Amino acid sequence: MKYNLDLAIILFQVLSLRTAFAYVGYVKNTDPNLVREVKTYPRPWETLPADSMPTEWDWRNTGGKNYLGVVRNQHIPQYCGSCWAFGSTSAIADRFTIAMYRESDSSYLDSSKVLLSTQHVLACANAGTCHGGDTLPVYSYMHTHGIPHETCNNYQAKDQTCTDFNQCGTCWGEGKCYPETNYTLYQVGDYGEVIGRDKMMSEIYDKGPIACCIEATDELDQFTGGYVFQQDVNSTTATNHIISVIGWGYDDTPDPQGGIGPVGEYWIVRNSWGTYWGEEGWFRLPTSNAFPNNPNKKGADYNLNVETNCGYADPLLK
Repeated sequence: MKYNLDLAIILFQVLSLRTAFAYVGYVKNTDPNLVREVKTYPRPWETLPADSMPTEWDWRNTGGKNYLGVVRNQHIPQYCGSCWAFGSTSAIADRFTIAMYRESDSSYLDSSKVLLSTQHVLACANAGTCHGGDTLPVYSYMHTHGIPHETCNNYQAKDQTCTDFNQCGTCWGEGKCYPETNYTLYQVGDYGEVIGRDKMMSEIYDKGPIACCIEATDELDQFTGGYVFQQDVNSTTATNHIISVIGWGYDDTPDPQGGIGPVGEYWIVRNSWGTYWGEEGWFRLPTSNAFPNNPNKKGADYNLNVETNCGYADPLLK
């Protein structure tokens, strides 16, 4: 009996630690000197009404092409609460791919070309650490400085100081490592916040994916896919994790949690917990227009607050 009790205590401690450390990714930046918006022209939601949006939109399959980069894992080779860096850079990297393809005369699309260095962001952007960060400081840094390709500083899941080598470096021969000076910096022009279903849809449809905050939970951590994830987070407005939203769809199958009618409209979300998690690294959340036939159920109560705090940025093409 004593051994069983000891095992139970150890298991409880492990699970408690996992819960304590699993969701420390989003920490709101309160720096009064942070420029939270650069706007030099109208945003899509000012010119594209939400009721003109298609019923479904998925940048993984738009016109038969996949514009999106890979799903990544922020937690290897060790734990790091850097979701803010992954969600932000993944969304803007996709926007670079979309913008470059639109300006190209070629029909060839390479969605793997732009892979931004999240480790450089951890080291140099002053936007957060492995204990959390925020989207807008990343885009502010991209506006004033820029972020290099992943090959300048591969992801190591640890905090670093912003040395010349950590900005962009390489090694040649044993012990011969040095900074690189000739490399591309990816920069953005306009950037800012976008909040609410209608504005999010217009922004995603016209420009590409956006980075959004959600309230990650133990239930989400254990999600294995197969249905639109939904969880009532008790009307809290809290958020602790950053992901990227890349489109939306419509599920006309019965609500798996019971009730009246289908789930209806949902967001398509890319996480940064590896492809073994969820639906090969992806998951779906109800929009605030979900559960159209159920007057007792509001989509906004079940979508982990995904519509309350999002960020966008527009790529600068050179």
